[in-house]
Amino acid sequence: MRVLQKKQNQLVQEKDNLRNEHSKAILARSKLESLCRELQRHNRTLKEEGMQRTRLEEEKRKEVTSHFQVTLNDIQAQMEQHNERNASLRQENTELAEKLKKLYEQYKLREEHIDKVVKHKDLQQQLVDAKLHQAQELLKESEERHDREKEFLLKEAVESQRMCELMKQQEVHLKQQLSLYTEKFEEFQTTLSKSNEVFTTFKQEMEKMTKKIKKLEKETAMYRSRWESSNKALLEMAEEKSVRDRDFEALQGKVQRLEKLRRALKVERNELNKKKPILLQGHERSITQIKYNREGDLLFSVAKDTVANVWYSVNGERLGTYNGHTGAVWCVDCDWDTKNVLTGSADNSCRLWDCETGKQLALLQTNSAVRTCGFDFSGNIIMFSTDKQMGYQCYLNFFDLRDPQQIEDNQPYLSIPCSDHKITSAVWGPLGEFVIAGHENGELNQFSAKSGDILKSAKEHTKQINDIQTSVDLTMFISASKDNSAKLFDCTSLDHIKTFKTERPVNSAAISPIMDHVVMGGGQEAMEVTTTSTRIGKFEARFFHAAYEEEFGRVKGHFGPINCVAFHPDGKSYSSGGEDGYTRIHYFDSQYFDFELEA
Repeated sequence: MRVLQKKQNQLVQEKDNLRNEHSKAILARSKLESLCRELQRHNRTLKEEGMQRTRLEEEKRKEVTSHFQVTLNDIQAQMEQHNERNASLRQENTELAEKLKKLYEQYKLREEHIDKVVKHKDLQQQLVDAKLHQAQELLKESEERHDREKEFLLKEAVESQRMCELMKQQEVHLKQQLSLYTEKFEEFQTTLSKSNEVFTTFKQEMEKMTKKIKKLEKETAMYRSRWESSNKALLEMAEEKSVRDRDFEALQGKVQRLEKLRRALKVERNELNKKKPILLQGHERSITQIKYNREGDLLFSVAKDTVANVWYSVNGERLGTYNGHTGAVWCVDCDWDTKNVLTGSADNSCRLWDCETGKQLALLQTNSAVRTCGFDFSGNIIMFSTDKQMGYQCYLNFFDLRDPQQIEDNQPYLSIPCSDHKITSAVWGPLGEFVIAGHENGELNQFSAKSGDILKSAKEHTKQINDIQTSVDLTMFISASKDNSAKLFDCTSLDHIKTFKTERPVNSAAISPIMDHVVMGGGQEAMEVTTTSTRIGKFEARFFHAAYEEEFGRVKGHFGPINCVAFHPDGKSYSSGGEDGYTRIHYFDSQYFDFELEA
């Protein structure tokens, strides 16, 4: 009985559920019917509008065809008038050609006559010049002969005067000697009288001297014996010294072998260190740019914090910091001889530093953030660009560091406005004649450093250009863009050479100085990094062959997008800076240099 009640209850519940579903279906059907009616009304209105538009288009087409026929008739009439006018002009041209031919022949005869007259005049002028030159030579020889004779006579006169004065001096001197000899003769007579007394005293002194000589002979015999004994001791010391010299040479050989062993161990240690990347941690926020100096022993890094760091590239040791900015530092550059450092910041300033001491040498104030900066090839001229923000437009400024007045007055010798699209990256071209700038709309421009004119332009990218880096010989440069590609260009002509495509925005790209390779870094947008894993975000550094445009390798390591990459000047390593605030130095193994991409 209970089982039947349970079944009955279940059946009642199922019945209620079916009623609910039936009511829902009825409601859905009513909604669908209302939607169908609305769609039918909409279709009718669309058909009526289409018919009306077709009628209007047909009327317009008829008006255009009638107007075209009228203009065609007018053109035909004008062509007939022009044909008649061209025939008359053709006849006039033939007559003018004949007159011109006659004038040309007359001009040619006149030119030949003038040439003959000019040649005759030239020959006469040459003859006159030759006679004049001969007369000048004779006059010059006579003057030289007169000068020599005059100089000889003056020398003889001076010599005779000198001899006369010398004879007078000798006369005075001989008189003085004569008086002196008379005085000495008198003294000799007095001394001769005293000589007997002196002889007796001299005899007594001779006896004393004989006694002293005997005493000295005894002392010399004693000193001779001492000298012989010291000579023997000296010989023994020389033998001992030779033995010690041999021992010293043996020890020196051991020291040299130990030094060689130390160097070999140091090289081995460096090789082991090079196989793993060096991690540089000196910034609290994401890296914005890294740059090597010309020799490659120093690596400069700046970030969205207020500090610029300099590192030893061989071991990653931090050498020092450049403190003074109060906002994010967007760019950094070092001159040719690593004497000065230039930084640009969001605190509306560009600062010049002494590389060795970290002392601030100059402060250049701007109206908006400094986005790019750089030294020219000589290190005497700097350029930097400002952002388009807070009502101020973008400017590209040039300062000459050899003129202190420009720095004191904060007035560049050249300032180029860029009102349309701001500059996002810029580098100097070869010989410092122009600056290559990339804009936020993907356009590339060459700005003259002397006149400020735009020399050449190119637009191969469709989105913002994030980075521009040149090759080591400044003949090419590579641009990285948000349109998921990097492109290789000629520096002088801006001709597009190669394209390297990826599936993510490219933040930076660099050209190898010794290999036909290109390294690119980028990844997902920084604002979306927290929602993506490192594998999906594609945060690797990617290597492409520069000629074949094919990818042949990737290097992982960063936990966010790569903002900047740079090759070491010797091409044996590269560095990358990321959104995670770390700078990584990677050394290539021997297989990298032996690798060849098959065509």
